[in-house]
Formats: sequence, C-alpha cells, structure tokens
Amino acid sequence: MTDELKKAIDQLRSVAPQPIEVTGVLKQAMDQLRSVSRQLNEATDEATRLIVRVERFLDQECSLGIPAGVILSETQQEGGPRKRVELKYGRLDRSFGLSITTKTLVGDVVVDRTAVPLAQAPREERLRAVAELPTLLTKLAQKATDLATKAQASSQAVSRVIGPTENK
Repeated sequence: MTDELKKAIDQLRSVAPQPIEVTGVLKQAMDQLRSVSRQLNEATDEATRLIVRVERFLDQECSLGIPAGVILSETQQEGGPRKRVELKYGRLDRSFGLSITTKTLVGDVVVDRTAVPLAQAPREERLRAVAELPTLLTKLAQKATDLATKAQASSQAVSRVIGPTENK
C-alpha cells in the first residue's frame, strides 16, 4: 500500500461517522419524547372526540344551519397578500360542519380559499382550534338569537299587515 493510499484511508476513517451510543443526554431526550408523545396522542384523541360531539350537537340537536367563524391567526408578508386561518362552522360540501378555513386575501378580496374538516385537520391546527370552540359556540348562539329576534319581529310586522297566519 502506498503512503498516499494510507493517508487517504486514515482521512476517510477520521471523518466517517462513529457509532452513536444511546446514553446520557440522547437517552434522556428519547425518554422525554416517549412520554410526551403519549400525552400528546391522548390529548389529540380527546380533542377529536370533542369535535365529533360538538358537530353532532350543532347538526342533530340544534339543526342550526347558521355559519360563523373565529380567526385563529392572520399573517402578512411585507407587500404581499394576507393569510387568514379561521375555525368555521358552515357549509362543507353538502352539509354543515366544523372546519379550518385558510384564506389568502389581497386587500379585502379573497383570492384563494381552502377548507379542511376540523376532525381531519393537522394535529397542531386541530388542537389550536379546539381551544377556540367555546368562542365559536358563543358567537353562534348570539347569531342565532339575533336571527330569531329579527324573524319574530318580521313575522309580527307581516301579520299586522295581512292578518294572522292560519294554523292547519
């Protein structure tokens, strides 16, 4: 073997990765991740069950059919469009449901919009949105109350003009 070849082999050995032993700080970090991932998975499962329960409540028990939303975040790059992420209750395809809706806005004009059912949204978005469910439900209750009040007032106004409606 030539001296040049020996030098090249020694140089390769010096930069070659060495086996990593799972000890000390690495083991501690792995143990911590193992523990926290279990907690995170349990929290995510509970959040998903809560989402399903709230959707059933809104759809089956309340039959609301009234859209509402809560802004989760809004960002804008300098000189660029704004990106708004919302927790929404509204029409998704053919029925109402909870969703994460992302809008791209230029001024006040929506130039792009995507909606993902909340139960299928990425974990981080789902967990952030679940924390805002009470705000959304409060907003829906207020909107339903306002709409019911206006509908009753309209019915009474029409009844005064045309007379009471017939009960069949």
